Amino acid sequence: MHRPLRHFAFLTLALLSAAAIANAQPCAQNFKVEGSAMSPSGKSFQTFALVPGVTRQLAMERASKHIALEGLTLTLVDREMGLLTASNKVIGGKGDTSPFVISFEDAGTGQNVKMKFKTGFGQVASEDMLRTKFCSTFAAIEGK
Repeated sequence: MHRPLRHFAFLTLALLSAAAIANAQPCAQNFKVEGSAMSPSGKSFQTFALVPGVTRQLAMERASKHIALEGLTLTLVDREMGLLTASNKVIGGKGDTSPFVISFEDAGTGQNVKMKFKTGFGQVASEDMLRTKFCSTFAAIEGK
């Protein structure tokens, strides 16, 4: 096999393996989409998972840092209620934003974490990209 072809085959296998691992994670398995870009209420993307071994404080700190590094604007951090909200500016939208909400609920020695991202009427977002972003946020909360 030619060297470039061998590298391509290896890269393809590595990407497929990474996708399979990501899809096996609870954040990907629990990923759900409701609505449509053309419905008046827009489209919502959500998931949930249990994150063991972290306190609410630590989970929220890690999530806040990750969200900020991803370029979203934190709009609310309520540690008592276990709620983070952030917004993402809509490209071409005259000041419009799409909300991203994360809730944290104590669950034994960990946190039950729920995430939701919502687009408005006529706005589109890639399901695969959002699934990946949600799972990377869970990984940050886990400290990975």
